[in-house]
Amino acid sequence: MKNPYAEDFSHANLCLRPNSQVEQEWRIKMGDSAKSEGTSKITKFWNGVKAEFKKITWPDKDALLKQSIAVVVISVVIGAIITILDFGLQYGVDFLTTFSL
Repeated sequence: MKNPYAEDFSHANLCLRPNSQVEQEWRIKMGDSAKSEGTSKITKFWNGVKAEFKKITWPDKDALLKQSIAVVVISVVIGAIITILDFGLQYGVDFLTTFSL
């Protein structure tokens, strides 16, 4: 009698094979484009960085200029708000500490 669950565990025989064969089959199934195992980790890392940089959508000059101006303006406004709050709190603390009855 055939085991009805045998098909569910058809991948189990991969675990019994040597690592290199399992790894090789996995790369083929997953479409891994990794180069030979002789490639160093540093080379793989920089190849990955290079691939990710190709995926970036860089802004054009107009968008870059608008966004840069927005960042500078917001930074100045936030800086002014913090300065006003600082002077106000400093005045309040000075008033309370020098207040005499």
